Amino acid sequence: MKIVINKYTILFLIFVPLIIGCNFFKARQMNNEAIQIFNNGHTEKAINILDSILDFAPTYLTAFNNLGYIHESVGNTDTALHYYSYAIKIMPEFEEALHNRGNLYYNLGKEDLAYIDFMKAYKLGFQNKNLFNSLSLILRKKGQLEFALELINKALVLDNNYATSYDNKAMILTDLNIFKLALKNENLAISLDSTKASRYNNRAWIFIKMRKFKLALEDCHRAIVIDSNYAHPYNNIGYIMDEYKDYEKAINNYTKAIELNSNFNEPVFNRGVTYLNVGDTIKACNDFNKAVQMGFDIKKYDYYKFYVKNCPATESFRVVL
Repeated sequence: MKIVINKYTILFLIFVPLIIGCNFFKARQMNNEAIQIFNNGHTEKAINILDSILDFAPTYLTAFNNLGYIHESVGNTDTALHYYSYAIKIMPEFEEALHNRGNLYYNLGKEDLAYIDFMKAYKLGFQNKNLFNSLSLILRKKGQLEFALELINKALVLDNNYATSYDNKAMILTDLNIFKLALKNENLAISLDSTKASRYNNRAWIFIKMRKFKLALEDCHRAIVIDSNYAHPYNNIGYIMDEYKDYEKAINNYTKAIELNSNFNEPVFNRGVTYLNVGDTIKACNDFNKAVQMGFDIKKYDYYKFYVKNCPATESFRVVL
């Protein structure tokens, strides 16, 4: 086969790469402009600029990723998912888009899908403190504490002034029963950012595990002062009241936690335990059944035998077990 090179072929070989290169340079400039405009609070204008990039550079995947991020920030989750997924479909190794889609799935409560995307980004070598923290949260729930701790330490190498990393590390160390080191890390988290109620609530939980209930109560009340609608410190106060055998206050605090967060299954289970302690098996079973329906894993607790033997439940509840 004879290859024919004429003047049109030569012009094509010269100018098409130049055009592509110019388009990429223009797209990058406009993308940077859109990011700056978005950071200044002009969401719609940023979206319009990114959309216009795709008119002349339809394979500029960074624009798709940024469109996903901006749409997610204003609550357009379906649109955000579309843009992230399209970018990943074109380039499956797009680490940042995998991370962002994983975050979106995580925020939507789809942790299994988030885990898949986070792990892909991690295995591709994506170095990001937020990725390491988010993945560690899922791993902690899965009981993979050593791996979770490894990721948090990686996050701290990237930024040793990031309060969230110390906070998450403290909770992992608490699960590992390394309480003194957990407390040290939670104190560091609070010293870096004392504005979040969750930090004091987490330290309260460490104090509870160390059986320092007075200090735990003080931190629970600090958390409530910061955010009176935060359910978790009321759950911890209920736990402490159980330890003090003040069951009425325990029930009241668990009930308050449930009222503040109807999806929070732990105080439902805890209240059931308290009802059992005061001899009200009917209310105990009602709460155990409700907690199981909400996804609480009662099999991990000593009360599971009582639950199976004494608490009638619908078949849908039993499927969870």
